[in-house]
Amino acid sequence: LSALYGGRGIALTHGRGSRVFDTAGREYLDFFNGHGASLFGHSHQLLIEALENASKGIWTSGAGFESPVREKLADKLGLMLGEGRVFLCNSGTEAIEAALKLVLTLRKGRGRILACRRGFHGRTCGALSITFNPKYREPFIPLIGKAEHFSMEDLAENIDDDTAAVFIEPVQGEGGVFALPAERGNKITEACRKHSVLLVSDEIQSGLGRCGAALASSLTGLAPDMVCLAKGLAGGMPAGALVWKKELGDFIP
Repeated sequence: LSALYGGRGIALTHGRGSRVFDTAGREYLDFFNGHGASLFGHSHQLLIEALENASKGIWTSGAGFESPVREKLADKLGLMLGEGRVFLCNSGTEAIEAALKLVLTLRKGRGRILACRRGFHGRTCGALSITFNPKYREPFIPLIGKAEHFSMEDLAENIDDDTAAVFIEPVQGEGGVFALPAERGNKITEACRKHSVLLVSDEIQSGLGRCGAALASSLTGLAPDMVCLAKGLAGGMPAGALVWKKELGDFIP
């Protein structure tokens, strides 16, 4: 079995609430939460009932058919950006890829995409182009372009008329759980507005209440044009979403 990370020598079998258990019967308090995916803990009765009910309906129908469940979710997610548009997908990385496609569609001719040092946005070829850590990115060069990385303190001053988009985590996860100071977020937002630059908030780990608000960007001075969501969106099941302002128009990723 290929592994992204080094093994810890612990085989987990089940969980209840905030605790998980291994094959030896040992109990652990779970501060990991699957990189933040288990917003409601483990084996929450409401989630179990929802999964059981869903399994008795239709498992999949394809995007060519309407789904009341998908539409209800999209309506709720769209409200995060007023009356936003929504693309549902399978993961956070896929949401980032969709955001990149939308940026390339709307800002043709602009040569720069900016991101933060220590930022992580995924491992697929598109997402790797804006992920900071060279050990993830460099083995697969050439990628789909390459973002320019700046510190959170210097990012706003480097936004100009040739910048297509800024990708940023309101709270960096892999980068050290570092929250963007609100005064810096305000300056980044102002610079993006001044130069008509698309601001993309990666809330795959920080969003959906983990930081005390539906979107962590609202606590860090950011006013994004797009938001990427996943992890806690489905409590550990594969799911992702890109939400963007309706003024940007319709878009097929």
